[in-house]
This record gives sequence, structure tokens and C-alpha cells, in this order.
Amino acid sequence: MQSILLELSTIIQVKPAGTLEYPNLDKAIVKLYSKTGHSSKLEHSDVEGRSTLETAQAGSNLQVLAKVGQNPGNDAISVEVPLVHAVNIEVGSGADVDVSGFMESDFCQVIAHSGKVTASTIKTSKLSVKSQTGDIHCTGQLQVRQILVAIDSIQYQSYD
Repeated sequence: MQSILLELSTIIQVKPAGTLEYPNLDKAIVKLYSKTGHSSKLEHSDVEGRSTLETAQAGSNLQVLAKVGQNPGNDAISVEVPLVHAVNIEVGSGADVDVSGFMESDFCQVIAHSGKVTASTIKTSKLSVKSQTGDIHCTGQLQVRQILVAIDSIQYQSYD
């Protein structure tokens, strides 16, 4: 799994899958959460108009497509991928992205059209974080050989 494409206007969290649970580093877990929850007995009418997910894998690329429901602010997505794989994330308008915990990857790229991006505890050769109008927060330990952070026309680039 080397690439993730997410398209949804909600909170998105991307983190590494646990190495104890998945020691072969060959599984990705995608979860769609409801912020308000529902009763223990779920009726068909409870899920009408809710966001849905479709996943597909083509070679080493994982694609996650979401059909936004009537209330996308009620949904949140969590994606767990093997920590050593490179990650390429692009999210739709208004989606906030939190990427953390990736180690030993070749690259980590995050593109958010208008949402906030948070990157923390990442060790990679190349980190690229871009947002057209959202805030970018790089926190915690970042061990990166090359970094590019860009908001619309403002760019910061550093090597080693």
C-alpha cells in the first residue's frame, strides 16, 4: 500500500496500523464513524442519507472514495496503513486531516483543499504538506530530509 486517495468533507485521521496486530505490514483499515451514534438496534431508516465508503486496491494503491451524505459534519474517517509505507493523501473541500506516527517511509504527501492539516511524529525522506486556504500545523518530532509546506501561494522549503 503506497498511496491513499480520500475524498470526503469531514475529519480524517491517518495513522499507522499496529505492528503487533498486523506483523506482516500488509493490511489497511478504513473506518467511518458517526459522531452522534445510534441506538443498539439499527434500523434501515437510521442509515438512509448517511455517508458511505467504497474502497479499491489497484496494485500498491489504496483508493477510498466517499459518497457524502446529508450531514457530512456528523461523520469522521480513520485510516490505518502500515507504518513503513509511503503515504499520499488528498482530501476534498473542508476536510481536516491529521497525519501522525509514520516512520521509515520514503515520502509522506498531504494535500487539503481548504481544511486544516496536522502532521506530527513523522520520520520520512520527503514531507510535503499543502493546503489552499486551511491552516497547517507541524508538531511533535519531525525527522525529514526534505520538507515542503505550502498554503496557497506561500511556500516554505527546507533540505536536511
